[in-house]
Amino acid sequence: ARERRQLPSFAALRHCPMCLAQLRDDVRNAGYAGALQRAVQKTKESCKQASVFEIGSGTGVLLLMARAAGADRVVGCEVDPHVCALAARVAEDNQMPFGAVGSPFELVQQSYQAALQNERLRGQFNILVAELMDDAGLGEQLWPFFVLARRALMVEGPERPILLPRRLSLFAALVSVEIAAVAGDVKLWPLDPFWFCGAIPNMDGVGRRPGNASLDLDACEDHWAVASEVVEVLSVDLSEAGLETLRDQAVEVTFSCVRDGFVNGVVWFWHAELDEEFTLVTTPRRFWNCHGHRVPPTAGRGSRHCWKQATQALGPIWVRRGENVAAHLRHNTISLSWVLAEPCGSMMPQGQTEAWQQKRLVPLLEWLGEHRGVRPELVVELAELLKAWFQSVHAQDRCLNELAMRVHEENLGTSDVEAVLDLLSRLGQNPDLHPSVANHILPLLFGSLTA
Repeated sequence: ARERRQLPSFAALRHCPMCLAQLRDDVRNAGYAGALQRAVQKTKESCKQASVFEIGSGTGVLLLMARAAGADRVVGCEVDPHVCALAARVAEDNQMPFGAVGSPFELVQQSYQAALQNERLRGQFNILVAELMDDAGLGEQLWPFFVLARRALMVEGPERPILLPRRLSLFAALVSVEIAAVAGDVKLWPLDPFWFCGAIPNMDGVGRRPGNASLDLDACEDHWAVASEVVEVLSVDLSEAGLETLRDQAVEVTFSCVRDGFVNGVVWFWHAELDEEFTLVTTPRRFWNCHGHRVPPTAGRGSRHCWKQATQALGPIWVRRGENVAAHLRHNTISLSWVLAEPCGSMMPQGQTEAWQQKRLVPLLEWLGEHRGVRPELVVELAELLKAWFQSVHAQDRCLNELAMRVHEENLGTSDVEAVLDLLSRLGQNPDLHPSVANHILPLLFGSLTA
């Protein structure tokens, strides 16, 4: 049993391919190394001492970069004990071994939340670095983590701490997604609902499920077309954002369409501005200085093995070149969701106006009939069936939510918080579970982590 506990669990091993892809990302590595070099030099000129803290250190590569840049103190936190052991081996092989607790070069094996409460670390650092960007930009909690770290870990004084990245911006566009034909004329569009979202109203399939998915837009250019100009939908100054920003937020977005055709999705990507000399981006080729989007001259494209683009099914509706389509974006600083500002498909209320149908639905059905052989009257009949199906699914979801709330109220009172935290701490000691499982359990118990 003792030997088994020394082996990494299968859940932990699944993260290794992603880590290896990041380690081989020369653009990302050079960008962070240069930004850390400049940050350390600038801080030493103004404060004499440069102290760096990294959130989620992983294999410790950014810690080694900061140490090589001449930082006087470098500390990182990593929750996974197996990854910490790997990072220690990497540091030793680079002749920069981690020291003991309290040393100038240290990797702390604890969660970021615990590091915030660590009195030994509070108010000790003037450079904060992290690489907590997923395909959607916000999913690894970069925004709330940086806000809390600035309050708890950064040195107070006239000189402002340096954050890497210092700004995160998200950009979005409407798209038409459809599986391309193969072998010349073998059409695969009927499989669209099982891959993303079909162009036939109400035939949403897998793509209609809540949440976003990841697509490598550069690798699957044959399967999608640009439908609108690119719009900047969110830009957060991480060096200024305060606690008041950690809440649910709504953004009204207007897309300008660039072609006649159907729209069944929205895609978005990000720019992470490390400093004035480097910005890490996930902009796909088709939007690189095209369709109203401008990439900074200092931009470098991160490896698509690390970062793809985020997508969500939206529509389907028919649009015309030059017209505007409005959408609502909601986010809680961690996750994003989109809905059209005008109803469509199975969400269309009773008594929908004839004008909307003529604008959005009729042209789509005509195109489907001409190019796909889909009979419009069957689409309308199927809409009623699927509307009842969705209503049944939603009713089931409501019942499950009510049951979960009842169990919560019966078994979890405010006096149980200490017991829950103790349970989570024991959970982290289970070698068969990845420690990040707590990040999925906490929101189920208490709502979003930011709340």
